[in-house]
Amino acid sequence: LMTSNSALTNSTFGIGTLRAMPFLSTRGGVIDRIMANVNTGTATGEFRMGIYQSTSQTNLYPYNLILDAGTFSASTSGVRIGTIDVELKPNILYWFVHVNGGTNISFRDVDVDDCFNILGVGTDFSAAYNAIGVDFTYGTLSATFPTGGTLTALDRPMIAVRFSQ
Repeated sequence: LMTSNSALTNSTFGIGTLRAMPFLSTRGGVIDRIMANVNTGTATGEFRMGIYQSTSQTNLYPYNLILDAGTFSASTSGVRIGTIDVELKPNILYWFVHVNGGTNISFRDVDVDDCFNILGVGTDFSAAYNAIGVDFTYGTLSATFPTGGTLTALDRPMIAVRFSQ
């Protein structure tokens, strides 16, 4: 969720971190597209996107892999679209994930200052947490989300989906 259209910026994301951004599916439905926008690519750049479901209604940490959308090329700029068929249940917190397979890839992102901090704030109220990051070796997404993730208050790649139903 963004607070304004000016929340869209461009940032470069390195390799070695699986980034999980929360998505509350209030109505549920079927999504048939997953998208990201490469701002500046690299010759051998690629990335993966996917969706995890939270552990439970009371443990919101990502757990079960719902979708590994596969590998997307980041060799040139432009929107990358994956055709998918995933049913999201209502009132469940899902996690859209992104991991780079190349360095210096710039993506359209959501500025941290313009995100709702549904994951809370730091003890001194100086950090508005909007994602979870965890060390990850690039490749196929694991069936369960890796343990040891930490809350982050950083810009994050924007992942968009389209509901078909």
